[in-house]
Amino acid sequence: QVAQTIATSNLVKTALFGGDANWGRVMAALGRAGVAIDPTSVSLQFGGVPMVRNGQGLGQAAERRLTKVFEAREFTILVDLGQGKACAHMWTTDLSYEYVRINASYRS
Repeated sequence: QVAQTIATSNLVKTALFGGDANWGRVMAALGRAGVAIDPTSVSLQFGGVPMVRNGQGLGQAAERRLTKVFEAREFTILVDLGQGKACAHMWTTDLSYEYVRINASYRS
């Protein structure tokens, strides 16, 4: 449920498209996933680069290291809830101008 909420969040998708390491959008998606989460236990990585540890952002130095990650065609967002050993995988895509244009220009 958490993975799906993050993967389908339009705010997360637009941050990905913009190359913006906006970890607050991922944390906001966690908050609306409908699952009891202790935000002080959450750690977050983009492409293997730590961005949040124990609910705290790791600052501008971490954001600078993410520049290369966001240039890649694909990368992983890893969220550790700090609540056990279960895991889930979810594929998603960004929400680009082209995606919106294509999906706004046809009728079903």
